[in-house]
Amino acid sequence: MHIPIILTFFANPHNDLNLTEEQKGIQGALRDLDGANKIDYKLCQNTDIKDYFDYLRIWGNRVVICHYAGHADSEGLSLQNAHTNFGSLAKEMVDRNKDSLILVFLNGCSTKKHVETLFELGVPAVIASSVSIDDTLAKQFAIQFYENLAKGDDIETAYMSASNFAEGLRNEKRFQNLGKIKRWAEATGAENESDEFPWGLYVKEENYLVGKNLQSIGEKLTNYLPNQHLVKVLIRALANYKEGVKKFLDKANASDADWENKTNLTSTATKLIAYSFVGHIGIILQNLETIVQEKTHETEPAKYIKACFETAKRTVQMLCFALISKLWDVAKQAPVALPEATQTALKSFFEGIDQPTLASYGQLLKALYLGFEHQKIAFPLEELKDWAENIQEKSVFLEACGDLQALQNTAQKEKNVHALCHKAEVHLATILERLAFLATYKMVSIKKIEYDEVRNVPPHYLHEYTPIGLDKNFEVSMLAENVTYTTKTVQNASILLFKTDYVDSINLFPFLIDMNALMQVNGVDICAYGCRNILDEQKLNYYFLKNNEAKSINFEDIGKEGTNLNDILKLPENRIKIKLDRVFLKIEEAQNTILPATATPKNEVPISLNDFLD
Repeated sequence: MHIPIILTFFANPHNDLNLTEEQKGIQGALRDLDGANKIDYKLCQNTDIKDYFDYLRIWGNRVVICHYAGHADSEGLSLQNAHTNFGSLAKEMVDRNKDSLILVFLNGCSTKKHVETLFELGVPAVIASSVSIDDTLAKQFAIQFYENLAKGDDIETAYMSASNFAEGLRNEKRFQNLGKIKRWAEATGAENESDEFPWGLYVKEENYLVGKNLQSIGEKLTNYLPNQHLVKVLIRALANYKEGVKKFLDKANASDADWENKTNLTSTATKLIAYSFVGHIGIILQNLETIVQEKTHETEPAKYIKACFETAKRTVQMLCFALISKLWDVAKQAPVALPEATQTALKSFFEGIDQPTLASYGQLLKALYLGFEHQKIAFPLEELKDWAENIQEKSVFLEACGDLQALQNTAQKEKNVHALCHKAEVHLATILERLAFLATYKMVSIKKIEYDEVRNVPPHYLHEYTPIGLDKNFEVSMLAENVTYTTKTVQNASILLFKTDYVDSINLFPFLIDMNALMQVNGVDICAYGCRNILDEQKLNYYFLKNNEAKSINFEDIGKEGTNLNDILKLPENRIKIKLDRVFLKIEEAQNTILPATATPKNEVPISLNDFLD
């Protein structure tokens, strides 16, 4: 089900208003309902224009009450970076919440003229002021209104009670003319009427607010279609990168302006999104559609939340692996002086004894990004160079990582988590929207490389590899073997991330490994590095992407110095052991290369071992 959102915007560009207490008071009034998942309270502090538009986009069509507090006048509202014309703000607010918005509360001076604008756009009820209002009283009136709502009052009762409360605080004549529920015709009356109660509750239709409390408003939003929000956000984002997605969007819009609410079209769109995303991310995304088709989200909502969580985690994780891989390559050429925060995050990554969370991968990504910028290192994914806003403190991206992690933790502990499914979906959409450029990348697993040379002919290599992802039939293509006969070569048993030619790629080994390639069997079974084994320093814990089961990589040191590798490699099982040893050794080599000053000395990679593969 949907959870109704109360979205509050605060702006204080001149630091002359006491908005902190209003923020805390409203948040405190709604805390219990928010904690019980009866409402979803969203706070945007120090709101600038971009924040305003970002928040409305992210939480679109769930906002039932939108609250603004700050400087205002009959022309517009003051945000952190501009005094903005109200018309554009109002249109965005309503366009994003056509089916949900019940009330707009404009808690600033002389906002009465904006009521007509909101009514014309279709907003049914508005609280606005006809005069300049006192900062302290504005805070008290607003907090009392939301406390009343939280205790079960309908909007009209909550407003009248808050008006009574304000009268009790002041002796001026106008506070004796208590607020009344006003109709549309009264919204355009004169401003700055000294005898008029400062706040009016204006309604477009008589008796509209009767019985409109938070519970009844929430019931209006219970018709939740899983994946609907995800599809709406990602189809638009991917249309910038994939021509096929753009064609689908154009045809869908042309055939039905409301296509996003049609199950058959959202199902097709979900498959198209999964096909478009790179590698294993698309495969995991497909699980969301399977869960919805089988209606598992209704009987086991925790599975839907977990699928959202795993998709986000593996996506952010892959970005971290790509950056660490590039950093390793750079550090091999010359030492890299990374900022202390980046060093600390990397040391935790290499030496942690527990699998990182989505939130910690988000923080690792932030630390890596700062390290690349500090050293002016070119990003391995070129799109990241313009991505800085997403790793700022309290960015929407990082907050979504943290919030989705918290939802997953809750879903693991509690049974009745249906109300959290839409929250999880929204957070996933927020994360993937900012990573839509990954649709321009591909991924392969290099299974085997054979050397071929004939006398008087340049040597060639036969690459056996498997594309990772979905094919055009939306089937997993991880079983199909492909070959390339070329004079170029790449590293064996590796997972490569690239745009056009896998020879020019980002090598994700040993952070992502194909266990089947290492074990010399068909198909692809990807594992991701997780942490060190808490009980045995000669083991590393990897986790299968398909089910998150742990796999220990044991270091047997089969190719230790003094060993006759020619004898050892006669046995196929020893060749597998050497490959698994290499995984362990390469993780240590990466740490020692990137962090030579902080890494604990480990086993050195035998020089001769690099000459023995298949």
